[in-house]
Amino acid sequence: MGIYSSFEQYLPEMKKVRGQYDNYLQKNNLSKTAEEKLFDYFALISASYNYNQEKKMNEFSEPNIDDALQKDNSQCMYYVVSALSQKMRYREMQDKAEFSRFIWNEIYEDKAGVERDYGGGWIYKKFPAYREYKKTDLVRYALNVKPGVGLFRKLDNLCLEYNALAYKIIEKEQYNRRTDPIIIYANKKNQKEMLAALESMVRPYRRKDEYEMTGYENMGNGIYMADEVKAEKMKQLKYDVLTKEEADVFIHPVQDEFEQDDREFDVLKQIVNDKNHPAKAAIFSWIDSHQYDYAVSAAQYQSAKMVVAAYHKVKENELTKEHTKQALR
Repeated sequence: MGIYSSFEQYLPEMKKVRGQYDNYLQKNNLSKTAEEKLFDYFALISASYNYNQEKKMNEFSEPNIDDALQKDNSQCMYYVVSALSQKMRYREMQDKAEFSRFIWNEIYEDKAGVERDYGGGWIYKKFPAYREYKKTDLVRYALNVKPGVGLFRKLDNLCLEYNALAYKIIEKEQYNRRTDPIIIYANKKNQKEMLAALESMVRPYRRKDEYEMTGYENMGNGIYMADEVKAEKMKQLKYDVLTKEEADVFIHPVQDEFEQDDREFDVLKQIVNDKNHPAKAAIFSWIDSHQYDYAVSAAQYQSAKMVVAAYHKVKENELTKEHTKQALR
């Protein structure tokens, strides 16, 4: 699969945008390296994501392209990963969910050992284990279920019984667009027992709609399961973007902590300030800022892997072209 077609299997609208971008370069007599074109492509995905979210625009005229490429694109990788991971998980459900007053009362009722929180469009319910979690032994369950009466009381009790960390419920405006409207973060040690209890509990609430989700195992019963992405996997993804010499600074640290901090800062500064490698800087910065996140989803991780693979492909192609030029001299 080509560099861009791997993205366009999830974002088919970008094929048209890419054609408009090629015309833009030709009309303005612009010459760019393969990596610069890849970064522009990321910037246009980011702009398209924002336009579609805010202005409902689905194509770019020349002024739109010019505007998107002139903006500060320091956050573009955030929107690229968001756009891809959403397309991996979002569907328009046919089996619609409705929130009654009774369900809302149940979500918000007080219960010993359960703490409520809200953020990023999610309602969180956190349990005592949340304060002591270790990222190395977590599993997440995504539930494609209708929010019937009794569901959230049962979920609270189940999470308390099996020492789960938390679960979250997407805001009702998004609920019918997601295959994963409820996500549970649980301890992997009692995974078998909890999954069996969860299967029995969600059976009456299961939606008819069944879809695959990238990065998740479909249990075939309204439950999707994925190991939580570990910091080590994210760090390896970061190292994959670096040269061997740059990666060695992180992989083989010196004993003096202050000296090591300086070495890492020098690498980061060099990458971010290197105008000749904008895609590398954007990818590295996103992974570096998310490598220790609590709850990087399987879909986000798969999206980031796609981005890193595209960067590698571009660099391999550039290297092949350079070797060919040298051989012909």
